Amino acid sequence: MQPVISRESQLRARWVRLRLAAVGFTGDIASVAAVRALRRVEPELSLFAAVQLQKEAVAHPE
Repeated sequence: MQPVISRESQLRARWVRLRLAAVGFTGDIASVAAVRALRRVEPELSLFAAVQLQKEAVAHPE
């Protein structure tokens, strides 16, 4: 059984990819453009939160 933290992190990473796909983002997920796209689709995210989510998505490739 995987630790809960790892599973939650994987779920957040998947959510990030889905949200980026929703705005048609096809670039490098580790880029500044990815953070901008994520904040465009989820404007309530702070810059800090968007970067943290991006890091999780990079740490858990598909």
